[in-house]
Amino acid sequence: GGGAPPPPAALPVSQVLDLSITPEEFLATRGPFHFVKIKASDDIGRDARSVRAVRAHVGDGVPVMVDANMSWTEATALPHAWRLRDAGADYVEEPLPKGSWAALGDLRRRAGLKIMLDESLCTPEDARTAVEARACDAFNIRVAKNGGPLRAARLIGHARRHGIAFQIGVQVAEVGPLINAGRALAFCHRDALTVEAGQSDRFFPEMIVSPRPVVDRRANTLTPAPGPGFGMSLNDAAEPWAVLALPEEGGSWQPVGAARSTVPASL
Repeated sequence: GGGAPPPPAALPVSQVLDLSITPEEFLATRGPFHFVKIKASDDIGRDARSVRAVRAHVGDGVPVMVDANMSWTEATALPHAWRLRDAGADYVEEPLPKGSWAALGDLRRRAGLKIMLDESLCTPEDARTAVEARACDAFNIRVAKNGGPLRAARLIGHARRHGIAFQIGVQVAEVGPLINAGRALAFCHRDALTVEAGQSDRFFPEMIVSPRPVVDRRANTLTPAPGPGFGMSLNDAAEPWAVLALPEEGGSWQPVGAARSTVPASL
């Protein structure tokens, strides 16, 4: 035999330009860039300028997406989309109010921008409706939003069967095992359009799990978690947040304090 297979390659992750940082600072400090998501403001002119600045910096090979967060209306959607397209955007995420299937299909046909769904895509029924309405080009798959790793994986399978791209996304301020659950999903589905890493390393000086989930900020990549499962254990910092515990002598989960118990040792 040839011994153990080589470890999985690192996955590139997207970078998010939000309203807390200027495009200039973002471009100077957050590279290298593999996929850029720009959080929309209430000023389409500002958003177009941000897209133009990012596109000029990253060139034509890096996808650029604007996350409109359901803020456009049917009246404004088409002119907004054209303006972002002309500035250099490739995608817009969730431009219209959740579940605007017919309007999304019309916008997709006319805008010249690809559409990613997030808030509108929660259940398998949502995925089927989106495909039937031809409402999108990509799904934003999130473990927490979509019902856990297995249900999220089923949505990825549905996307593949219908020629829909997909992103492995994160919820804002993910913590604990949820972080590595999303990363495990990403390493099992490496044909994702992009993978989000979140910013737990920037938000939280102390984590409730060990080892701490990391992002290689020099390369903007992820590597698989070490060890089996999600590759982490709860540490003492998790104790204040515990609501259920498994008694040491066995039995069922009980409210913390109802029985002498310990935090589960591994995940």
